[in-house]
Amino acid sequence: MPDIVRQPGARLSGQVDPRLAKRFYPGPLANLRRSYGAFHAFDKTHTVALAEAELIPADAARAILAGLRDMEAQGVEAVRDRMGGGRHSGEAFLTEKLGANIAGWINLGRSSGDLDAVAWRYNLRHLLPAVLSEIDKLRTGLIDIASRHIVTLLPAYSIGQQAQTTTLAHTLLSWEAPFARDAARAFALYTEAGGSPAGSAIMTGSTFAISPTWRTRTTWQSIRSIPAGWRQGSSASIRTSVPAPTGPI
Repeated sequence: MPDIVRQPGARLSGQVDPRLAKRFYPGPLANLRRSYGAFHAFDKTHTVALAEAELIPADAARAILAGLRDMEAQGVEAVRDRMGGGRHSGEAFLTEKLGANIAGWINLGRSSGDLDAVAWRYNLRHLLPAVLSEIDKLRTGLIDIASRHIVTLLPAYSIGQQAQTTTLAHTLLSWEAPFARDAARAFALYTEAGGSPAGSAIMTGSTFAISPTWRTRTTWQSIRSIPAGWRQGSSASIRTSVPAPTGPI
């Protein structure tokens, strides 16, 4: 897929060497289509942040936001596909609709690297609640069955030989424990992914006074949240109720 920005007559004065284009520029459209929602959310958020900081004319901000709403009415995926599907497909659509003098304001204070970095975290944070939901279902099932077999005795095995006396509850909770650690790691990752890299530019940051707190909060507004009641740590209440049988079975 061609890069719609890094072309002769756009940002470049000559054609990119094919060897560089193959290594650094976007591949199949499907690779970027999964980030359309993130790109679109960032386009809107960044525009409002620029307007709030009074870095762009208010009329230009209103026109850009109206254009992005028009894209939504037409279908974000369909429009971005038509515009080439790249990171800057939103800008391309706005340029077609409003002209370069208005549309060009949208990239003040951000780079292609910002778009990618925000999209990676946005997509990850969007997917993690579904992952945590499945882990929670598995842990709940194991815990529920274990609670009914606290005194169901079993032999524990070590290298194929009976070793110590245990219970079915203890065995099931030993299976649940790794999933509890997975859940804790996923929660930590969800928190970490909530920090927005917007404003980092391509390496050393932007000198424009755009509030990172404002952009972080608003960029993630459309992402599903994690229910507060989900289990995060170990199932200590059940584990402490499991007796420690002694003697041979």
